[in-house]
Amino acid sequence: MSTGSSVQTVKMVVNRRALVRACGRAAQAGVGRGGVYDVRGSALVVWGAPWSSLPLKPTAEPIGMVSWHWGVPAPPFATIHRVEAGEGHTVEEILGHLRRLLEPTPVENPGDEYR
Repeated sequence: MSTGSSVQTVKMVVNRRALVRACGRAAQAGVGRGGVYDVRGSALVVWGAPWSSLPLKPTAEPIGMVSWHWGVPAPPFATIHRVEAGEGHTVEEILGHLRRLLEPTPVENPGDEYR
């Protein structure tokens, strides 16, 4: 991230399955597919625009990143612990990307997304 970025330490506990589902959604909208997300082992990098065509190259600096610890405070959970926002962006904006990815999938029986 550039020198004008802001970093915020947070403690946001989320359902592990919901976060796995969110990572899958982010991968579907990943930079390799013309989207803006780059999913790593325990982080989500958000880019301001899709990368250029093959070979894939970033068009600019990422606008933010969300990091988490898997299995904290217990195996069925994950804890978001750090949010970075690049220059001209806010921590809340970057968290908004994660919140949208975490939204439940419409299903016939509410709660099935946690099975």
